Amino acid sequence: MADTNKNPSLQSSILIVDDNPHNLEVLGKFLKDRNYEIEFATSGLAALEWLSNRHFDLILLDINMPGMDGFEVCKRIRSDKSMDFIPIIFLSAETKREKIIEGFEIGGQDYVTKPFDSRELLVRIRTHLALKESLENLEIEKERAQSADRVKSAFLATMSHELRTPLNSIIGFSGILLKEKHGKLTGEQKKQLGIVQNSARHLLSLINDILDISKIEAGQLNINMQVFTLKDVINKAVETNRPFAEKKNLKIIVSVDKNIKKIKSDALRVEQILLNLLNNAIKYTESGSVSIISGIEDNYVKIQIIDTGTGIEKDKIKTLFKPFVQIDTGLTRKNEGTGLGLSICKKLTEMLKGKIEVVSEPLKGSTFTVYLPLSEE
Repeated sequence: MADTNKNPSLQSSILIVDDNPHNLEVLGKFLKDRNYEIEFATSGLAALEWLSNRHFDLILLDINMPGMDGFEVCKRIRSDKSMDFIPIIFLSAETKREKIIEGFEIGGQDYVTKPFDSRELLVRIRTHLALKESLENLEIEKERAQSADRVKSAFLATMSHELRTPLNSIIGFSGILLKEKHGKLTGEQKKQLGIVQNSARHLLSLINDILDISKIEAGQLNINMQVFTLKDVINKAVETNRPFAEKKNLKIIVSVDKNIKKIKSDALRVEQILLNLLNNAIKYTESGSVSIISGIEDNYVKIQIIDTGTGIEKDKIKTLFKPFVQIDTGLTRKNEGTGLGLSICKKLTEMLKGKIEVVSEPLKGSTFTVYLPLSEE
């Protein structure tokens, strides 16, 4: 093997697997001189024994060995998820293309044919060790980011919960005062109390959205699967939103397929999805109607919320379900909200093993379609 200038490494550990003692001695000395920590195995079983007891940063693996060949050793290593990030470089006199391809297919990162140039092998070793280190760093950063996300979501969930208690008190006490059980109110006092109550309700709605998205992201939102009548849930969502539609003189059209009776899902979460979608449709519709139509398509219950509202531009549809995104933005926007409603709908639908789609055209309205697995009882 040709010599190269010595270049100290960060004491990476390498396992050399070869049944030829001469190869082990020469290659081992070459790599030790370059400050690598080296261990030897003269068989596949000996290699697996080493790997069961300690960690290695890279494996140089011969193929043609008695008993267990290098390919079988590689397969066993790759069957252990804890060793996914260990690069394997095959060293073999086997030059057939089929063998080389097989080496890559079973999990080898590289294939060097004997006799090999030591400088080339050293470069390949350094490259794979650097790549391994980069992948490990990415995994660490990913875990840190996920951990920070969980902490953030847990904090938001806790804070949102703490804020709900005083807001509910404000809503409750202002309601009692508006009933005038403790004395008559002037017109101005009623007006001001009404503003307080509406503002508190609006703020509570925003906090509920933040609480839901935080619970979902923190993995703390539980799904309660049960059998229920879909028509009842649809009607509840419609009746809750009907006063808002009547204020705008909008007609609400309901059509429930008679073949859909009882389904198995989370009734509370299905209602929440429909409440959000109906509220959204009414919010962005100034005249005409909002329809909710259900049917069966393939193995899904299909629920469509159709409006005759402002519609959505094509380039904005792809951002609709992202958290905190709203179509009308800026200081002049007419509709309030956090931009969490549609994001919550999407996440809840996915938790229920369903999907949500939207078709829209500016000035021609929008159609949001929710698909839920059909599980008739």
